[in-house]
Amino acid sequence: METIVVLAAHPDDVAACMGGTLLKLRGAARVHVLCATRGERGCPGRDMDEVAKIREAEERAACEVLGAEVTFLDRIDAEVLADAAIIARVESELERLRPAALFTLWPVDRHPDHSAVSEIARKAAGTGEARCPIVYYESALSCQVSQFHPDVYVDVTDVWDEKLRA
Repeated sequence: METIVVLAAHPDDVAACMGGTLLKLRGAARVHVLCATRGERGCPGRDMDEVAKIREAEERAACEVLGAEVTFLDRIDAEVLADAAIIARVESELERLRPAALFTLWPVDRHPDHSAVSEIARKAAGTGEARCPIVYYESALSCQVSQFHPDVYVDVTDVWDEKLRA
């Protein structure tokens, strides 16, 4: 069975953006999520460590519904940069997992973490043993992306309720 990897910036990105597609792939591919942050700044005014624990638990529960494993890359929400260390970490994960494809956020996105994750994917999956095709997905908030013209649509009607649960 082939493996696919989904590289996301925040805990809610995968279920919101790719949840239906991953549910359709369940049983046909192993899915591994690489999540750059724990979403520490996702609840303004609350303690970042407390929010990180809550959102990490939510992401683990969502991945369980989606049939995916998850690895957190230990970056801080709103501080994700495509630096050498995280590129090397993602490259190492891709070498270990040997995915058939890497799914990641579309690069032209107003959220800097989303754009950074996309750049990380391009650099990590582009060379050596980690080389694999990249498939872009759109942020659930399509108002924050531009120049995205998908050429594949996945009908997730039959898994919609389960996607919402994730």
